[in-house]
Amino acid sequence: MREFCYAEVRARGHTKLLEGIEDSRTSEGHGLLKVWMSHGDKVVQMPPGFRLMASNDACPVAGMADEQRRFRRNRNTRPLQ
Repeated sequence: MREFCYAEVRARGHTKLLEGIEDSRTSEGHGLLKVWMSHGDKVVQMPPGFRLMASNDACPVAGMADEQRRFRRNRNTRPLQ
């Protein structure tokens, strides 16, 4: 059974996906996001072409993006053709 809990991640890389989205800022001025994170999942290596877009001390790769690919958001996220 997967367990999820509240966490804060730092937005990194200034990707368009997170542009203009933040819940708070660090004292250094970095944007923070309040998220739900899984305790059972972990990215050990990003695929080619992906950039880091979110992290925290417990999860070095909390979010990644490849802005050359486009996806639509729905229940079954699939690449646009």
